[in-house]
Amino acid sequence: MPWFDANDTLGAFSAMMPKDSSNLPTGVSTYGPWEYLSYCDDLFFNAWMDASQMGGMGLCYGLILTTAATRLAFVPIGLYS
Repeated sequence: MPWFDANDTLGAFSAMMPKDSSNLPTGVSTYGPWEYLSYCDDLFFNAWMDASQMGGMGLCYGLILTTAATRLAFVPIGLYS
């Protein structure tokens, strides 16, 4: 595919090509935005389930408590932006 290599000024296509050895998985996590979103989703859902089951609050009060804690966790981002 020399045509794509010669005309790709930003190198975007070369970054996807298997001939680039730097694209081989090394076992190191990338922690991109989707991994962070997935982690936050799992964290907040598990916090809701823990509050509702182990805390004995039920799903409604557990959701209210988890929602308040989640909003408080993102307050610094809102203040600094």
